[in-house]
Amino acid sequence: MRKPLLYGLALALTLVCLTVFVLYIPVNKPQRPSDQHVDHLVELPCDVANQVCRINLGALQFRVSLSPEGLPALEPLTFRVRAESSLISEFEAGALWFDGKEMDMGLHWGQLQVTPDQNELRFKAMVPVCTIDREMVWRLNFQFEYESQRYRFVFDAHPRHT
Repeated sequence: MRKPLLYGLALALTLVCLTVFVLYIPVNKPQRPSDQHVDHLVELPCDVANQVCRINLGALQFRVSLSPEGLPALEPLTFRVRAESSLISEFEAGALWFDGKEMDMGLHWGQLQVTPDQNELRFKAMVPVCTIDREMVWRLNFQFEYESQRYRFVFDAHPRHT
């Protein structure tokens, strides 16, 4: 007589847990940065892994670079944003991440580094996997807020193969 009661309680508890899990996960799933609303999305034809890229959007003028060149895998990378017209300190909520352009390689975040220069932002990052495929292209996303507007700049980054 006790076994059916225990089985019934176990089944009821399992169903309650599954229901909470199914209803909770979609509501509290973290939003991918690429799914966030941006006011200005700019995809640049500049290969930031192999050259300095200049951005000129009226009051926003800056250049970005990535070193070392060629996007070597498993090596520390430095992404620099150097303002030419306004103070970088006026930017809010700066973020940097890499993801695969045509392959799902996950999101790889850059860490903001403090610098005494008010005209420069610096991020440290790393491409964590060996990009054996010569066709692999990474997308570097730089996002920030400026004067209550959210901007995202997207650069292709082609690894240099020797």
